[in-house]
Amino acid sequence: VAAVLAAVLACPKQVKLRCIILNNQVFENITRKLAMWDNQGFTGVKDASLYKALLSQLRSRKAPTVFGKATPQDKRIRKEINALAKTASEMEGPVDRRDLYANLEYSPQGVRLAEMTQALAYKTIKETRPPQPRPRTEATISRIQDDIRAARGTAPISEILWRAIRDPLVSRRARNFLYIALHGALRVGKYWKHIPSCEDRVNCTLCNTEESLTHILFECKRPWRKMIWDTVEDLWLKSEKNAKWEEPTLGTVLGCCSIPAPSKDARNNVSTQDRLYRILMIEAAHFIWKLRCEIVIDRDNKDATIQEAHGKWAQVLNRRLERDQKLISKKWKKNMIPKTVVFDTWNSIIQRTTNLPPDWTGETGDNEDMKGAI
Repeated sequence: VAAVLAAVLACPKQVKLRCIILNNQVFENITRKLAMWDNQGFTGVKDASLYKALLSQLRSRKAPTVFGKATPQDKRIRKEINALAKTASEMEGPVDRRDLYANLEYSPQGVRLAEMTQALAYKTIKETRPPQPRPRTEATISRIQDDIRAARGTAPISEILWRAIRDPLVSRRARNFLYIALHGALRVGKYWKHIPSCEDRVNCTLCNTEESLTHILFECKRPWRKMIWDTVEDLWLKSEKNAKWEEPTLGTVLGCCSIPAPSKDARNNVSTQDRLYRILMIEAAHFIWKLRCEIVIDRDNKDATIQEAHGKWAQVLNRRLERDQKLISKKWKKNMIPKTVVFDTWNSIIQRTTNLPPDWTGETGDNEDMKGAI
């Protein structure tokens, strides 16, 4: 958007201008959404200041301005754009954009009254009061990014981490768990310190250390905790010949929906198994958290046996498998999952007998040949 605005500013207002845009999203925003955004006061629009300045400059021009989309055949234009982008990326020092926002004379402020709705009014009022940063949330996000960067070399920005937990493959309860965990607001450790008769929940009774989500998921000495992660490792390595196991950390688990699954061969595309990897990671973390809460709060620290934990963990995965099978039906409309996606996700790890048909996606848990995921 800044490049388009700079091009408009560089061209005299009396000269006809034709802009060729490489980015499809920017082209759609300028040609289809700009007028609507203007009527709605650019509420909720990312880079709103740039779009406001662009609209003001376009309205101030006396000659026509035409926008076109670069086609795959426009090799010369693409080559020039890539060369300019490379030159810009190699420039030293911060880019001064003050001139881009200099003239907003032709961009009136506020929302057009005819477009106003209660929801739009609420969003507009909220934008006038920017959210205050939460130190605990920022610390958790930074920890997640550091863990992912250490494992993969790069880390997603915070917006991607928040958007990733809304992935349809994440169940509603697991999504609530991830949301609270990203805010660092789970009821562990010091949370219980000033609550009468709950002070004993500050420390892990088995390890005698202050509890935290990291301790519960990866450090606690409870035997069933290690058993859960060992099962996840076995299932993941079984799913794909190039599958690679990396020891889970807080960042790679809570941020698993924003990163690809690990692979032995960096050139190998295991995107078909990304879904399984994310399901295993999220469900394992959520299950360990739930079972720990049940033991500490409901059972007065009476620990679960490995057999009990394994049975409950198998039930979690098998229910998840059945959920995917049910969502194959077209009656679920936008929530429907294609049969091929369900088959590719589970086929490599599912337990079966010789009588189970090759296309097992229509079979249910009532079929004795369908043994489930584990």
